[in-house]
Amino acid sequence: MVALQTLKSINKNLAMTQSEISTGKSVASAKDNSAVWAISKVMESDVKGFKAVSESLALGDSTVAVAANASETITDLLNEVKGRIVAAQEENVDRDLDPAGHHRTDGTNRLCRGCRAVQRSEPDRWIKH
Repeated sequence: MVALQTLKSINKNLAMTQSEISTGKSVASAKDNSAVWAISKVMESDVKGFKAVSESLALGDSTVAVAANASETITDLLNEVKGRIVAAQEENVDRDLDPAGHHRTDGTNRLCRGCRAVQRSEPDRWIKH
């Protein structure tokens, strides 16, 4: 009789151990321990909520990083444009040259002698030095 009770006890403990291994929880259902099971369900819900918040924060962090990078690029470009504008406003800048270094033949007398000679014969042409 004692051996039978021992065998039943071993089988019960084996079933409980197998349940814990398969679920990963010592309290798998409300029938095991209702108070602990209820607390664990609340905690599982909290963990899922924290994971969702964490993912949202990671997305927000990525968005802010992209925006910061874009603003740095824009700032660099604006500084470059500002530098070009300041350079173009200097007194020693020849405003009669196009970006390729050609004189404009716009009918003004600000052109050099050689350019003025070409301007008279071909008024619609850029003159390369």
